[in-house]
Amino acid sequence: MKLAEVNGWESVRIKRADGIYDSGVRYGPDGPPGDAVEASRECRSELESTGDLIPEMTPGWAATANTVVGQLSSQATDLTYRDPEYRQVNAQWLACIKAEGLTLDPANGEWGVARGNSSKEQQIRDAVKDVRCKQKHSVMQRLSDIEAQYQAALMAPKEAQLAELAKAKQDALARARKVLAEHGA
Repeated sequence: MKLAEVNGWESVRIKRADGIYDSGVRYGPDGPPGDAVEASRECRSELESTGDLIPEMTPGWAATANTVVGQLSSQATDLTYRDPEYRQVNAQWLACIKAEGLTLDPANGEWGVARGNSSKEQQIRDAVKDVRCKQKHSVMQRLSDIEAQYQAALMAPKEAQLAELAKAKQDALARARKVLAEHGA
């Protein structure tokens, strides 16, 4: 059962059409018109053929493990999960939620608190306890600091590649601004 169903929330359907993510708000229940999808395909094809496609900055196309940014992100995250301080932060949080009467829900990963079949009010109280424990032990700040250290260390040897990517991004944005200025926005 989905979390939305358990809690009585309205389910949101996300549509995907070749790089266009849409909840139906922009185009209505039928999604984007066929010509928008075709235009998206043509644009991507043209960018790929000219070598101008920059996956890290192209809306709808997530940076993958095959991109510099994707590789750095994946490696930093992996190193963070294996870091002894990460384990320490997790252990402190676990002890805190147990002291608050909460239990870990392995189905929601190592940071998920069991929700059970309790009322919405009880789930809110449990969520507040969880957040208090995370605040008490500065969980988000400490985990972000660990990951940032790994990111910096991994980025240093790739500084030239990242500078090229930044330059390509600035050039692409300048070309896009020119097109918008010439053809209206």
